[in-house]
Amino acid sequence: MAKKKTIQSYVLYAILLIVLGILFLVGGAGTAQNLINIVLTVGGVVLIVLGVLNFVVGLLPLGIFYLVLGILLVALSWTIAWVAFLVIGVALLVNGIVNLAKRRGWVVNNVIALVVGILVLLLAFGVNWAWSFVNIIFYVVGALMIVEGILVLVKKN
Repeated sequence: MAKKKTIQSYVLYAILLIVLGILFLVGGAGTAQNLINIVLTVGGVVLIVLGVLNFVVGLLPLGIFYLVLGILLVALSWTIAWVAFLVIGVALLVNGIVNLAKRRGWVVNNVIALVVGILVLLLAFGVNWAWSFVNIIFYVVGALMIVEGILVLVKKN
């Protein structure tokens, strides 16, 4: 039984990789931004529903908390996505610099993290030409995800 569950999880993982890879190949960086906004909006709606349900069962403080958090998440999903891009960009930039300074990991990976961090930060601040480079990165990542998904399917079956 455990072996069947393990095989199913690998198949699910492979399908998820292939689907995300196709989305990234078709839509580039815009797809990632839209996915973040969709996840934030759906999360906000779920919190709003939880808030209403808590009101119904009499848990007023928890209901208010969920309701306010859900409304903020739905109303500010674009701002939250922008902050997420900022955090990701800063994290990649710092990671690349620290790893290069301490000579950890592969130099190529650290330089790529550094460049992607700079591009994501430029993108977050509205520098339009950065979209082209970020789209290329998403296309490459999408293709690699598809290849990885196919390899996982082939290897596990």
